[in-house]
Amino acid sequence: MKIAAIGISPVFGGKPKAVNEDAARAVKGVRQVVLIENAVAVVADHMWAAKKGLAAAAIQWEDGPNATVSTADIVRQLEEASKQPGVVARNEAMPKRRLLPPLRESMSSIRRHFWLMRRWSR
Repeated sequence: MKIAAIGISPVFGGKPKAVNEDAARAVKGVRQVVLIENAVAVVADHMWAAKKGLAAAAIQWEDGPNATVSTADIVRQLEEASKQPGVVARNEAMPKRRLLPPLRESMSSIRRHFWLMRRWSR
């Protein structure tokens, strides 16, 4: 059985720009380096070799069209999209005054989620 360690682009739409395949293959136990559209996989006999091979590959990423997208941009786009009329899947005549507080709460929850993700990724 073989094990693979996979390095995925840190930016959606990014691609590997440079991969040191020779250094990855030089790690004892590494069998193959596979380049995928947005990732690099190092296949090895065991996990430690796969992880060491992936680190030795020293992958450089081309960030692509989403390189400048920030969390604030995503939150702003979500807020703008939430103001647009949507498709009604089911209408049970719920009064607006009962709907707005949960909607406000869910938007603040989304903001809180992105804030926490930003804090943890540092």
